[in-house]
Amino acid sequence: METVSVCNLCEGSAIERVDAEYSFCRCQTCGYIFDSPRPSIEEIVAFYSQGAKYDSWVEAEKARDALWKRRLEKLLPYRAAGNLLDIGTGIGQFLHHARPYFTDV
Repeated sequence: METVSVCNLCEGSAIERVDAEYSFCRCQTCGYIFDSPRPSIEEIVAFYSQGAKYDSWVEAEKARDALWKRRLEKLLPYRAAGNLLDIGTGIGQFLHHARPYFTDV
C-alpha cells in the first residue's frame, strides 16, 4: 500500500482525511477525493494480471454487451455534455459503448 501525499490532479499537498473507515481523502486545493492509502501500481498490475481474472467476463462478452447497451440507453437522457468516469471498469465494455456520446471516457 502507498500513502498519497500529493494530489494527482493539481499536485497540491494539503490533503485531509474525510472518512477514516473507507480511507477517503480530499485535496483541500482542488477538492479531488481519492483513496489513501491505496494499492501501489505494482500491486494493481499483479492483481489484474492474474491468468483467470476476467476469463468469465470475456466468455460472456456478448451478453454483457447487451447489458451495457441497455444501461447506456437509460443513462443518456440524463447526461450532461462532457466526460464520463466509470469506477471499476472491468474490461471496459461500458466505456466502449459510451465513447461516442461523451467528450472523453
